[in-house]
Amino acid sequence: MVTPTTDIGSTPPRPPPSSAPVHAGPGPFTQISARLLHHTSPRDLLAPGMIVAAGGMTILTTLSTHSGYVSHVLPAILLIGLGMD
Repeated sequence: MVTPTTDIGSTPPRPPPSSAPVHAGPGPFTQISARLLHHTSPRDLLAPGMIVAAGGMTILTTLSTHSGYVSHVLPAILLIGLGMD
């Protein structure tokens, strides 16, 4: 298969390692939410998930140019990933 990147001999860009918590962070919570679905309806899990994700986005609004990744960005990314789980 010929794609634009292989046609010119380059490789596609790789995601930065800083995006890994979005995908790896909510892993354990997937198992918990799957078990909760046997006892509750999906509607009961959607509202708390949206609130948690909104909390993570609210933390992102407090960022400045001097904010650290571990102290400010990482908690927000983990909350957004957890809420989207």
